[in-house]
Amino acid sequence: GGFTYFADYLAQRLELDAAVANQLDIVDGKLQGNVVGSIVDAQVKADTLGKLATKWSIPHKQTVAMGDGANDLVMMGAASLGVAFHAKPIVRTQADIAIRNSGLDALLWVLLAAK
Repeated sequence: GGFTYFADYLAQRLELDAAVANQLDIVDGKLQGNVVGSIVDAQVKADTLGKLATKWSIPHKQTVAMGDGANDLVMMGAASLGVAFHAKPIVRTQADIAIRNSGLDALLWVLLAAK
């Protein structure tokens, strides 16, 4: 989710393997108020999870999806473990686990404990 302008910057800076986001229409350095191409919606997020798992030979039972809003529920449902992170109530009730009062690193402890 989000926009390529920011996601690509973070992907490069943090040396991430992939970033998928909406592309803003920018002409001569100015935002045009449009999204270029397809919009990254709930289904695209779920499909991306599957594509990346296939690309890196990750078994389904090792897939994890984390989200905070209703547009993340399809992706979280497609993963073996769906994690609500500081999420809205509807997401917390449908997630496998919820992280409400910690940082992202709390997921590492969950994954280590499940090992």
